[in-house]
Amino acid sequence: MPNLLRAEKEMKPYNPQGRCPKCGYDDIATIYHKNAQYLSPCWCKVSVAHLCRCCRRCQYEWCEAVLEEIADV
Repeated sequence: MPNLLRAEKEMKPYNPQGRCPKCGYDDIATIYHKNAQYLSPCWCKVSVAHLCRCCRRCQYEWCEAVLEEIADV
């Protein structure tokens, strides 16, 4: 479980104007998850509410933290 906690603490907050950290492209798909979802980039990494992001150019996937206002919903 320590790896989960470390990954969750290292998540950057959601940035709607964010770019892909790999290729810099700005067309990013975003999906909300209440917890880890099987076969998604968050599987075995995140156990709290978060946003899975995927670059539509290079298919790079990463997770971002939800805004505090919606984290308790």
